[in-house]
Formats: sequence, structure tokens, C-alpha cells
Amino acid sequence: MRTLLSEPRRRLTTAVTVGLVLLVAGPPALPWLGSEALAASAAAEAAAKKCSNKRKRPKGVRKCPRKTRTTPARGATGVAGAPGPAGAPGVVGPVGPAGPIGPQGLPGDTGATGPAGPVGATGAAGSNGATGSNGAPGADGATGPTGATGSAGATGPTGPSGGPAMIGGSTGTANLCNNCFMGMFQAGTSTTESQFQQNVPFDGTLANLYVRAEGTVGGTSIVYTVRKNDADTAVTCTMTSAQSTCSDTANSVAFSAGDLISIGSAKTGATTPQVTRWTAQYFAP
Repeated sequence: MRTLLSEPRRRLTTAVTVGLVLLVAGPPALPWLGSEALAASAAAEAAAKKCSNKRKRPKGVRKCPRKTRTTPARGATGVAGAPGPAGAPGVVGPVGPAGPIGPQGLPGDTGATGPAGPVGATGAAGSNGATGSNGAPGADGATGPTGATGSAGATGPTGPSGGPAMIGGSTGTANLCNNCFMGMFQAGTSTTESQFQQNVPFDGTLANLYVRAEGTVGGTSIVYTVRKNDADTAVTCTMTSAQSTCSDTANSVAFSAGDLISIGSAKTGATTPQVTRWTAQYFAP
């Protein structure tokens, strides 16, 4: 044992230490001590008991032994042992209170677009907005194909009868020969009536005959007659020598569809041949 006491006091400390050993082990364990040492050890033990619980020196004790403090010698640090096995996890403790909300972090990158969700139900129709202004006309589109012909409609009521048709003919650029014929819608003249006969297209009545020559006929006179199917009719007019026109607005003649019509002429005296034209009205029934 290493002591921190000075040399003059070492003897007393030794005696006290021996006395303490005697108290623990007893006299038989220390046969090597003599009677003087035993007496000193007993005295030191008695003094130590008196001084142990008092701050001042007790009466009858010349000097209390000073308490010593010993520091045990420290050995070298041993090698660290191997870690023991991990203990079993302890019971999870109760959840602590929520901490304060931290500051908002920086925005992260935009994630990929997710798949489109299902189409929702159509909402109720809103009210019509105000009519906008008309836009510019677009270009004409291509003409579509002709549609199918529809069925014929019902025949409408018969309209009012039209006015009379005008018919006529002439000798063209030739002069009317003596006792010759003129045709309808035909230019020329001939003594052969069949060359200038024409069929009427529908039933009707001829009236208001007018004949005109390009000059006075001279001589005595010329008679102009409407002919039907190779025969004279009541419709006729006479042009005297000093005249160039004549007419018959009093008489008329009926024709059936297909009848032949022509204008005949009959000369009296030495007349002068002239280019001649005729007109008349043809009334439908």
C-alpha cells in the first residue's frame, strides 16, 4: 500500500494499520508481532475510536492520528472484450406530440402526366349566348351530282285561251306571176298550187286577210283568195290598178288540223307583176 503521509508520522500510521488488521483477523493470525507491537497497536486502536467521531482531540489523547487517503495503483488497460449479443427490442413507447410544422420546402420537379380520367356526365345545356355578327361568305363549293328526277306532278288547270296566231307568206324576191299561188311561211310563187300548199297544225279559224304589193298593180285588178284543200273560200280581197294593198276583215273560214292552205291570185287586164306578201290571223277554238 502506498501512503501519502510524511516520515515522522509513518510509525503511527503503521500502528493504526496493524491494529485494524488485528480487529479483522485476531491475534492468532499475527504470530510474528511482539508484545510491544501489540501494546502499541491496542493503544492506537483505542485512540482511533476516540478520535473517529470528534473534530477536536479528546481528553486524555495526546494526538489524534491524521486520516490518510490512499490512491490505489492503476494497472494497464486490458483488451476490450467482444461485444455481447444484442438485447431484445424494447416495447415501443407512446407516440410523442406532433412537432411544429417546418418551413415549406422548395417546389419539386413536375411529375409525369397521369392517364386521362373517365369522361364525366354531360352537364345541363347553358342558355344561348348573343348572336354573333355574320362572317365573310365562304367560297362556293363544288356542284353536287344531279339528283334523281322526281315524279310528275298533277296537271294544273287549263289556262285562258291565248290570242290569235299570225300566219303569212310571200313571193320572196320574185314577182307574183299571172294567176299564180303563194304558200304559208314560204317564199316564192308558182302556177302549180301543190308546190305551195301547207297543212295547218291545229283546228282554227282564219280571218282578217291582208295583201300588199311593192307597187301599184296597173291594168284592171288582181283578186287574192284563201284556198282550202284546192278550193276557194269566202275570204278574198281585190287590188285595183291604182292600189298596192287590199284586205278582208269581214269574212272567215274554219280549218281542221291537217287541212291544206294556200293563197290563189286571178288577174284581170294587163297588170304589172310585183313582189307580193300576205298575212292573216288564225284563231284557235
